[in-house]
Amino acid sequence: MKSHAIVAGAGPAGLTCALYLARAGWTVDVFSNEENTESCLMEASSIFNYPGFPAGIGGAELLQLFVSQAEQNGVSIHPEGISLVRSDEKLVIDTHGAEHSYDEYVEAVGCRRREFHCDGIELLPVHSCAICDGSLYGKSDHVVVIGGGDTAVSSALYLSNLVHQVTMLVRKPQCKCTNQVALNNLLAKDNVEVMFNSTLERIDRDALGNAILHVGKSNYYVDTMLLGVSAIFACIGSDPNVVDHAGEGRIWKCGDCIEESKQVAVAVGSGAGVALRMIAE
Repeated sequence: MKSHAIVAGAGPAGLTCALYLARAGWTVDVFSNEENTESCLMEASSIFNYPGFPAGIGGAELLQLFVSQAEQNGVSIHPEGISLVRSDEKLVIDTHGAEHSYDEYVEAVGCRRREFHCDGIELLPVHSCAICDGSLYGKSDHVVVIGGGDTAVSSALYLSNLVHQVTMLVRKPQCKCTNQVALNNLLAKDNVEVMFNSTLERIDRDALGNAILHVGKSNYYVDTMLLGVSAIFACIGSDPNVVDHAGEGRIWKCGDCIEESKQVAVAVGSGAGVALRMIAE
């Protein structure tokens, strides 16, 4: 029986995979890469669709429960990440340069937020995480959220409790959101304006140095201008994180780096599925 697994990534998928393997008798080392990246779960202020928490739970709190359960079952969690996998040799090199051998290697490295670009974007602060950076702004501020998915909706809802005004720019004629309750709550907010069929085209400044956001409308030719904006929160999707590979040996993958739906329950199921397949071999 293969006995030692290395898991790259300490989000819901990686920790679930590690938990299942450890309970099956494997030695499991998880490399969290917490020095450089954090699980997207840390960006969720409240999660209401994960089973077992009918009153909701904060993302950071849920992740800590995952960590505690994994460690209680013998999983070793390291702060380093994995910088290179030499799969033919069954060897990884961590971000501190140390080498580690393994029997099986699992990649659960999650994803990173896409950057937003337009002419003049350097004139305003641009953030990708409302939970991380929303506290920088207060009741005198007007912020713009770009995007129409679950992350954009939850970010706009969170920011609406911190700032004077939130304007949400949605490229399509409707939000592509799985959480209708959150969307309804957002649309009911007095200090939130949702602009559909809208794209931020460019930013410039007036004579006093104030930022002017030019918003294009896809359903008719109008240049709408937004004034007095303090910051932009870009929630326009994500791309998988990657680890450098050398060799043709087997690599298992699970979680947000391969799953289309970026949901905690999906990541947990993905991690469990990979572990069960490994155990069955």
